[in-house]
Amino acid sequence: MNEENAKNLLRIYSKLWKNRIVEERGNKADEFLREKVKGELLDENSHPRARKNRYEKFYLCLQRVHHSQLSREEKSMIISVYLEEMEKLAQTPM
Repeated sequence: MNEENAKNLLRIYSKLWKNRIVEERGNKADEFLREKVKGELLDENSHPRARKNRYEKFYLCLQRVHHSQLSREEKSMIISVYLEEMEKLAQTPM
């Protein structure tokens, strides 16, 4: 993914999470976005005892995207990132 596409995806991601800071700091936009998505799928923003498993979080993230005000193209783009990251996580033990 080129840097321009990654920055666009980061902008799309920030529309989903309005109250979160989504500014890259030194990382490339692609790496930063993938870190954010992976953290979301691992439920890293929740207390350890309240965390959901990655499959529940994946479902909830896709629901959030589906019900968002994003265009169909934006939804498709961001869902592809979630899918790629979920496929990587599915390769690792829980």
